[in-house]
Amino acid sequence: MNLNITAKNIEVTNALKGYTEKKMSKLEKITDINEIWVTLSVEKYRQIADVKLNADGEIVKAKETSKDMYTSIDLVYELLERQLRRLKERYEDRRKITANKTETVTEPQIIVEDFSLKPMSAEEAVMQLQVTEQQFIVFENVENEKVSILFCKTNGNYGLIETR
Repeated sequence: MNLNITAKNIEVTNALKGYTEKKMSKLEKITDINEIWVTLSVEKYRQIADVKLNADGEIVKAKETSKDMYTSIDLVYELLERQLRRLKERYEDRRKITANKTETVTEPQIIVEDFSLKPMSAEEAVMQLQVTEQQFIVFENVENEKVSILFCKTNGNYGLIETR
């Protein structure tokens, strides 16, 4: 974890820097953090702690204000902790869903459908396919008496498969 602390209108003492490092390092217990940028600033009576971090490719931001800088750091830590826990829960939920999907894919089922072969020409099969909302049609080609399959391609054309 790479921690960058910058200050604006305030001098960062060793105690303040150590406290910030201690609090932000606790966030690594929740998830892997690549980099943390902390900006401590003072505007009139407000002590502001602004944090941006990169956790596994996700950018998480939080900003808190109080009358004491240590309190602001505590508040921003709590906010970041909640955000990271929610982010981790979402990733775990996605993994569970993905795992469930892969389980169902590994167990294919064979569904048998009965086709009655209607004798027709390829042109009649095209018209029949256009009328119905099916993706293919199986028929007996009257021109050569072969079992044929006519299907619609993604480019709008039709494909014809004939048996021997």
